[in-house]
Amino acid sequence: GIERVYNGAVPNASFFPSAVTHPLCIIDSGYLLTHPDLPSDATAADPFQADPAGTMYFGGDLCNHGTHVAGTIAAIGGDGEGVVGVFPGAPGLKIVKVFGQAGSPGCGWTWASQLVDAVQRCVDSGAKIVSMSLGGGGPSSTERDAFQTFFDDGILIVASAGNGGSSSYSYPASYPSIMSVAATDISDAKASFSQFNDEVDIAAPGVDVVSTVGPPSDPGYDSFSGTSMAAPHVSGLAMVLWNKYPSFDNADIRTALEQGAEDLGLPGIDDYYGHGLANYQGAEMRLFTPSPPPTPPPSLPPSLPACPLGDVCTTGWCLITDG
Repeated sequence: GIERVYNGAVPNASFFPSAVTHPLCIIDSGYLLTHPDLPSDATAADPFQADPAGTMYFGGDLCNHGTHVAGTIAAIGGDGEGVVGVFPGAPGLKIVKVFGQAGSPGCGWTWASQLVDAVQRCVDSGAKIVSMSLGGGGPSSTERDAFQTFFDDGILIVASAGNGGSSSYSYPASYPSIMSVAATDISDAKASFSQFNDEVDIAAPGVDVVSTVGPPSDPGYDSFSGTSMAAPHVSGLAMVLWNKYPSFDNADIRTALEQGAEDLGLPGIDDYYGHGLANYQGAEMRLFTPSPPPTPPPSLPPSLPACPLGDVCTTGWCLITDG
């Protein structure tokens, strides 16, 4: 899937920024800090999750979900290990764990107001991009307002559209301030499970995506499907684009990603793919293409003098009147 968002080939290492001014934060089940194919400089956005002895230590991942998402964004290229991310070796990742607590019975995530707090932790750590491969069915006006404030304050948030295979809305993805990402398969068709509605912004590969996981998998890679796998393709592209061109703002980057997408399905924006399949080259081109000026209203013809009654105009055009 990574090659697909780069027109078939991931660029070489020199293409990617060596340092970032717009860091990315992943809100998920953690990040396997010891994985050999993931950047080792990732840090806890929440200081309370920095303790390796804590039950919510960011650097472990009992569920593998967050580690899989992280590999899609940042798996190291050219290291002889299994996969490569959208931004290979992306520096400065921030992590917030919201599920997969040590000692808990499972990896299910309960929708709660803690999500807004998690985003705030990302922002407080310096992140400018937030990637969330999670969601639920219930909207909240408090959350809607909070996410709009984050966007107004310059934060770009990307989330998975949901795996219900229906036209229902999943939140937080379906808040207008958030980029909702649908999933496509290897043939660029909408994945059967991908939710579709008028809040879908963009699509990305989300079927049989191979990425990093922890033990007991050997050698540390597995194939997952879901809009959870599609969303990090988009957040990873945002991280590359915004850090190559840091003078733009979050709205510019979002617009470039949307309008630079490869149109799929019905012409134009639709409920299944949004603006289309995420594409780095298209987004970069769109970033430097100014919006066309508005079309001026048609000009009215100049006022013409009336010909004198019973006379003929001899000095140019004039209005012929009855009589």
